[in-house]
Amino acid sequence: MALLHIQAFGKLQMQYQDKATTTFPTRHVEALFGYLLLYPETEHHREKLIELLWPDGSADNARARLSTAVWRLRSVFDSLGLDTAVYLPSSRDWIAFTPTRPYSCDLAQFEQALTQADQTRSDALREQCLQTAVSLYRGDLFDGLYPDWILIAREQFARRFLQALGELMAACLARHAYAEALAHGLTILAADPLREEVHRAVMLCYWQLGQPSLAVQQFHRCAHLLLEELHILPLPETRALYQQLLEERLQPDPADPAIHAAYHNFLHAGETLNSLLDSR
Repeated sequence: MALLHIQAFGKLQMQYQDKATTTFPTRHVEALFGYLLLYPETEHHREKLIELLWPDGSADNARARLSTAVWRLRSVFDSLGLDTAVYLPSSRDWIAFTPTRPYSCDLAQFEQALTQADQTRSDALREQCLQTAVSLYRGDLFDGLYPDWILIAREQFARRFLQALGELMAACLARHAYAEALAHGLTILAADPLREEVHRAVMLCYWQLGQPSLAVQQFHRCAHLLLEELHILPLPETRALYQQLLEERLQPDPADPAIHAAYHNFLHAGETLNSLLDSR
């Protein structure tokens, strides 16, 4: 059976069989569908949708504008050959996205993968679930839309993505998969470059991979950013690690006590980078 595929991360788009849509008639139509995707299987009262889509609009014609937006959204489904009664049931008072046929949506898959990661007791399965979630995140939620409620949701999902990356980095460090940990750390820093804990972990990864000059460069990059953006110096533990790198006290050997101490600071008390990213 052909499935409707919906992509919410990046530009909102839909695909069904050999047809796809990457544009919507108006931003309001696109935002309406985005809201229905954020809260599926729910009957949303029209008055609430009007307040979200036209917060400063006139109440006189707001209901008619919403009806037009709903009609245009249904037209998008019609253009893909989809039965709107199956996907967009509505009444005079409410509208919903409650498909009665199977479909896939990266937003729902992302949340499901993170839930499975939290619930499993298997480290390997947990890491696999986190990797699945990270791979689904192709860009900002509903990219190109800027209502306040979308910006809030976008920030929340971006943080969850970074948290998943942080947990993956911690898992890779724990099993000495330094190349994988490094890739995750650099992705985190590309989005949030002031994470000093991540800079330290990246320095350690470079060292373990036999690239001490890059580890030293990472410290200088970290120090410059902290001074430029926050007007502070790196933490004592970051400066101490840098000094150890310069003096070649760290050997590329996981059994080295200094490395164990550095990893312990990163993974202590069962806290992964998830908690570090939460403490902004």
